[in-house]
Parts: sequence; C-alpha cells; structure tokens
Amino acid sequence: KKKAQKAPQKEPKYNERQLKVIELAKFFKKKGLRINNAKFGQRRIGYFRGDEVLNLINENKPKVIEIMKEPIFRELENESEKEMLLNYMISCGMMFRLERHPTEEKKMKKKLKWPKSLIANNSQKWEKKAFYSWMFEESQAQTLIYGSLIVFAVVAISMFQAWPLKLKIAIWYLCFYTLLFIIGTIFSRLFVFFGLWIFGCDFWIFPNLFADDKGVIDSFKPFISFERRKDSWQMFWFRIACVIAVSFMAYTFSQTPGVITEYTSSGYNNVFDILDWGTNYLEPGKPTAQQQASSQQLMDAILNGKENTETEIEIEERSTTPDFDKLVDDQVNEDDSFDSSTNTDLQQFLTLQFHSSQ
Repeated sequence: KKKAQKAPQKEPKYNERQLKVIELAKFFKKKGLRINNAKFGQRRIGYFRGDEVLNLINENKPKVIEIMKEPIFRELENESEKEMLLNYMISCGMMFRLERHPTEEKKMKKKLKWPKSLIANNSQKWEKKAFYSWMFEESQAQTLIYGSLIVFAVVAISMFQAWPLKLKIAIWYLCFYTLLFIIGTIFSRLFVFFGLWIFGCDFWIFPNLFADDKGVIDSFKPFISFERRKDSWQMFWFRIACVIAVSFMAYTFSQTPGVITEYTSSGYNNVFDILDWGTNYLEPGKPTAQQQASSQQLMDAILNGKENTETEIEIEERSTTPDFDKLVDDQVNEDDSFDSSTNTDLQQFLTLQFHSSQ
C-alpha cells in the first residue's frame, strides 16, 4: 500500500521576530496608542506619532521586556536602548516611517499636529517627532463587526415608524437630554473660564472638547486644565473693564429681581414644551400643540359666530316691538332736520341703544 502523501505545510506568514513586534503593537493599541487616518497615495492608512510610542515604552517597561524576550532589551533604561528597540521594530518590517506630504506643507500656513496626507520617508530610521504606520494585517473580525453594526443601524433607523411606541419615546428622551447635557456643558465651561480668566488664569473643563485632531473619547481627556496667563498691561486693563461691565450688569439685574425669575421660568417652560411636543408627535392620533391651538381657534370662531347670529336675531325681534317704534318716532320728532338719508344710521344706533337698555 502506498503511504498517504502528507499535505504540504504552509509557510508561516510572519517569522518569530515579527510575531513579537506584532504582539507588542497590539499591546500598545490596548494601552491607548492613538491611531489617526491619513491619505497615503490612493488609499487611507492608520498612523501614529513616534513620541507617543516612546511614552508607552517608558510607562510599561516590564511588559515590553516580557513581550520581546531578547537579551539586548533587558533593561531599557537609557534612550539609546529604547531607540535600538524601535529601530529593531522598523528593521523587522513591521513599522514604517512616514512624513508629511510636501503639497500639504505649502497649502497650510500652520503645520497640523496630525497631517491629512502622508508619503514614505526615504530614511527608515527612528526619530521621535516622525510618523509611523504598522505594516501587518490586523484581524478582520473587528471590521466585520463594525460593518454589521452600521448596516443594522441604517436598517433600524429606516424602520423607525415601525418601532414600539415606548421605545420611540425612550429614544426621544435620550436624544433630548443628551442635547441638554451638551449645551449645558458648553455654557458651563464658558462661564467658569470667564470667571477665572478675569483673575489671569486659563481654566478649562474638557479643554479638548472642540479639538479637531482628537477622537470622540480623547475629546473628554483630560477633565480639566489650568494655566497661569502671561498677559501684557493692555490685557490687564481689558480684564478690569470686563469686571466693571459685569458688575454693572449684576447691579442692574439686582434692581429688578423678578426678571431673573421670569427668564428662568420661561426657559423651563420652553424646555418642557419641546419635550411634550416630541412626545405628542410620536403618539399616533394625538394632536400636537399647534393642531390643538388651531382647533381651539376654530371652535372659538364658530361659537362667536353663533353668538353674533343670536344677537342679530334678538335685535331684529325687539326692533319690531311697539316700544321701539315709539322710541324712533320720538327721536325723529325732536329733530326737524331729520331726513331719509340718515334713517338707516339712526335706526341702527337706536336699535343698539334700546338693546343695551333692555
């Protein structure tokens, strides 16, 4: 019997050195290494800054040494050993050095911390202020999960009308209060900043909230920042003028204490009116506040029209009574200049006068 031929074994895609670098790269990603996207030729790639990798090595030396398991990387105490490690990662072909695109540098007056377009650097050596990209293929599972979630979200949003009523109202409440939280955060941080800016300090709550080069999570890091200002005398006098203006405004409001209460109550009423409007809009068959107001106006018009008709009928009936005819004759006899041209106007006037006296 012929022996069964063994299937040829596939050559490993990465060697042992490269696998260690890949494991280290994944460790850096878990520790918060920021990856930004930029245009590289005809495609987009993720890249990171060299100084951030160096900071992660300094913060996690024992774990880095454990992953690499190389005699030359036993301590990583001085800068030369760290540079040796990073050059080792580049030489393995797992890390690639990049630089800013020259056309972007010409267009931009100020260099962006995270450029939008990159090209390869001719010198593949470690430099702290350079940009780098990983050269290995990451698992596609995360991409498939994110893609599936996006498709599911699109389908769910398109079928919003078929959602249960309680779920729709819950989404409306969540969106509404999230928007209130964002607006409240923006104005609160502005008021706090202005209050301490008068005393020569820059104090921000969520200082990176509007930073274009930060991600969603990084926009809320750090929580606060404090820095002493070094202004000129002109800015000092400008702050004094701001203090005087704010004091005058506070004094003006103190003279009319009811104004603040009125504005506050009005603001609360407007907020809850919007919340009720959204809830009423989502409930099927329930009229909105505008529709209720239109219906009320229509009903008032109908009732007023009915009352006017009844009044006209009553006046017409009373105008045919003997007492009314006598009143008209007496008024005509008192004025010899009465002529037929004013008969209609006088009759209407006396009719109303008679009706009011009754």
